[in-house]
Amino acid sequence: MAMAEWLLNAIKTNTGLELDRRFGRITRPGRCDGCGLIVLRGLDDPDCGMPATVDPVMLTTLGEVWSVLDGRKTYRLYGSTPFTTGMWYRLPYNRERSPVGKKDGSGVVRVVAQHRCNYPIPNFMGLTEDG
Repeated sequence: MAMAEWLLNAIKTNTGLELDRRFGRITRPGRCDGCGLIVLRGLDDPDCGMPATVDPVMLTTLGEVWSVLDGRKTYRLYGSTPFTTGMWYRLPYNRERSPVGKKDGSGVVRVVAQHRCNYPIPNFMGLTEDG
């Protein structure tokens, strides 16, 4: 189902997100307006999405725990790559049901954290090249 043109324009005007007509929830890479770091932006829910800006760092389980304790929201990425995907806000029961890095009915659980200007996710919290 395609999004109405008026809705696409309203989202762009109010949030700065330029969304695809067919897949309005696709995350897009960009730069943070506040600090200039590279971020991913998109809507966080299939039904009533709120604008979300996240750091493009896939988290480990420890990284998600640290992010939550740091007061950041965490989101699950769906799709084949971070740039052709949607993201969903992770509620506490989602964290228990679908742990980071494990496979479930929708594939491997990939999690990112809410962006905070000038305070990126520490390197040791994200996934490394060797896993």
